[in-house]
Amino acid sequence: PWLLLPGFVSDTERLQLLKSAKEQRARGDLLPNPAGPHRFFRKLDDTGGVDAIIEELSIRLEAAVHGLAGLQRDKTLGRVCSYIEPGGFIHEHTDRYRDGSGLEDCGHLRANIVVQMDTAGRPIVAGETLQVAERDAWVFMASHQLHATATVKGQLPRIVFGFGWTVPQDFVLSASR
Repeated sequence: PWLLLPGFVSDTERLQLLKSAKEQRARGDLLPNPAGPHRFFRKLDDTGGVDAIIEELSIRLEAAVHGLAGLQRDKTLGRVCSYIEPGGFIHEHTDRYRDGSGLEDCGHLRANIVVQMDTAGRPIVAGETLQVAERDAWVFMASHQLHATATVKGQLPRIVFGFGWTVPQDFVLSASR
């Protein structure tokens, strides 16, 4: 029901994403997330936040997931920078397309790249904590599977860059060969 891509980004890329997230937070580009305390985010597509590395990672993710290349990138949430400070968490939810959106019959696939994360902030998908670490990516049908995190602990924020695609409801998740 999900796909893990260990070491999806290099350490150099991870550090570049970390610097970007910290700079966005310092500039006030990350908005408070109304879904929970200590959560900040930025819709990169809507705010001019897509740079060369985000575009390159989008293309690499499309190449890494069988059948994803050529499908429409999600426009509802799009590509995001997620920054959750200690004490914050993601409540259990799905990311289905809303009634009236014209996409109700489509699936919403999300891919997330771990930039900075303590083990306490690991994602929980369909009730299972995914064993991901910095530099890894995980891909899943966010429209179909409940997902969340436990409360972020420690001193550092949980930083993840997320990517999305609109896919057929029956899209089968598998790695490209």
